[in-house]
Amino acid sequence: MKILDLALVFSLCQLVFAISRTTPPSGAKIVRAGTTASGEYSTVSAAVASLPNDSTSQSIFIYPGTYNEQVYITRSGPLVIYGYTTDIMSYSANQVTIQAGVTAQQAGSDDASGTVRIHK
Repeated sequence: MKILDLALVFSLCQLVFAISRTTPPSGAKIVRAGTTASGEYSTVSAAVASLPNDSTSQSIFIYPGTYNEQVYITRSGPLVIYGYTTDIMSYSANQVTIQAGVTAQQAGSDDASGTVRIHK
């Protein structure tokens, strides 16, 4: 019976933890608009560029803000990008926007005009 109680408590703790994402997971690269803090990046592209190009699992956590840039990801290993949100169950609570405003005609193709592009 104690094992069942412990499993229920653990499940509830996971549920509470999963409701919001307002702090970076351990080891994540941190992106914060306008930052000058050591070890943080002011753009998503800079954080991506800082990652090793290997097969290790990496993560990036983005604090609230609007990031005006194109992000190009070519690394071979797994990458999880977390955006600041107070409710992971609804897009309406997301507080991170990445936008580029480059048309396909300007860039030369649909792919080249993408805001976040992943090529592995």
